[in-house]
Amino acid sequence: MKHLRENRGAAYIVVLVAVMTGLILGVAAMDVATFGSRVESSRQTSERVRLLAETGVRYGYWLIKWNNVTARPYTTSLTFGGATIDIAVYDNSVNLAVSDRIVASVNYRGARASLSRVVSRPRALFDNAVAVNSYTGTVSVPIISTDQADIFLPGNITINNSATNLSGDLYATGSIWVSSGTVNGGLIRNSSGFSFPLIDTAGLMLQARTVYLVNKTFSNINFPSDGDVIYVGGTLTLTGGTVSGKGTIVAVSGINITGNYDPGGDSMLALLTTGTATLQNTCSKFTGILYAHALLNNASINLMTSTQLKGPIIGDTIYCWGSLLPDYDSAKFNPANFRLLHIPGY
Repeated sequence: MKHLRENRGAAYIVVLVAVMTGLILGVAAMDVATFGSRVESSRQTSERVRLLAETGVRYGYWLIKWNNVTARPYTTSLTFGGATIDIAVYDNSVNLAVSDRIVASVNYRGARASLSRVVSRPRALFDNAVAVNSYTGTVSVPIISTDQADIFLPGNITINNSATNLSGDLYATGSIWVSSGTVNGGLIRNSSGFSFPLIDTAGLMLQARTVYLVNKTFSNINFPSDGDVIYVGGTLTLTGGTVSGKGTIVAVSGINITGNYDPGGDSMLALLTTGTATLQNTCSKFTGILYAHALLNNASINLMTSTQLKGPIIGDTIYCWGSLLPDYDSAKFNPANFRLLHIPGY
């Protein structure tokens, strides 16, 4: 009997030790799980803060590219994903020509992070008096820009005419040499070309106040409501005259301009084509927006004489048989009007 009681007591002790060991292991496992959860939570928070900082930098770039923010330094903030993101854009041209530094600082539930990135200052298409990806003609003739619009021309550019006076920056895919004349802006060499947005011909046809499926000729042009669209399924011929209102003419096959157009006041004219736009030698002045681009990058603008171009001209290719005489007016040619006139990319 005594031996049985001793065995029973030993069994109790073994069970007790086993229970205590299980409790200790359970508590340890809970501690490990809690620690692992904290580590995972900390990792997730760090990743969230990093992604929020990246979002801030990209938002800053979007502001300067599409919202035409030109002030430097520029600061703003936004609330996103439960975090406060402070964004600052600084002029970085002293370190790299025509560049900005974007800084995004994040505060998410007490966790903080900052991300800084240097970006090339974006060039919007219509911040340029001229932007083309292929150019045939001489550039050693007067280039005149009375506003701060830029000029982008491919290849090597030589300016050797004392009458040249460029207020904005001059971009080239190759070299730039100014032997005579004045360029008040920067000379940006080895610059990349433009990627032109396509013209939404089908969408503009649906929006058009008037649709012509054949060739059409106009002299005076009237847009009853600002933002009106006239759609021409063939070739458009403009013989010269007045423009009333703000509107756009889309000509699928091409545009032939034989007379002058210089809208006064608030009136504006935008011409879009997927074919060839030709300014004949009887057209000495054109004020408006001229955009020639096709899917295969084979649309073109032909300047048959030294036409005074007051407004941006954008094309896949420009052939120039006279002097390139671009001018610009930033008060009229601005993003708000580009959107109103259905300019691709706006």
